[in-house]
Amino acid sequence: MDVSLGAVTVEEGFKAQKWDILGQIYTPLHVTQTSFAIHAVFPAGTFVPRHIHDTQDEFFHMLEGTMVFELDGKEITAGPGTHLTMPMGVPHAIYNRSDRDVVALVVVSPTRRFYEYMQRIDGMTDRDEMARLAALHEVPFV
Repeated sequence: MDVSLGAVTVEEGFKAQKWDILGQIYTPLHVTQTSFAIHAVFPAGTFVPRHIHDTQDEFFHMLEGTMVFELDGKEITAGPGTHLTMPMGVPHAIYNRSDRDVVALVVVSPTRRFYEYMQRIDGMTDRDEMARLAALHEVPFV
């Protein structure tokens, strides 16, 4: 993965990519071997199933709206300006239980196979297949 100096907007995305994953819109902003940054929009009522990153740390920086994070069995409600750290090996799930979109900056480090996983599940609706692929890309559902 090439590291390039410069700026990218959410409208442009990294290599003009934008992914629709179960109605959630993810725009990669930067991808290197050591980190992967994503602008994420979570519509009302959407969620990310409980999963674990065995080989990565994950960070959420809340930009708009409020989400509920289940981190290692505990719930944390986070709004704009909140930064959440999910160390590797900690099971977590994410829920937008509000009636409006939530926007966040998501970073995983190191990137490992997560970028490839997100590319693979773009547009997919089969949750069982998504779970199967998650396990193959080091982010198994638990």
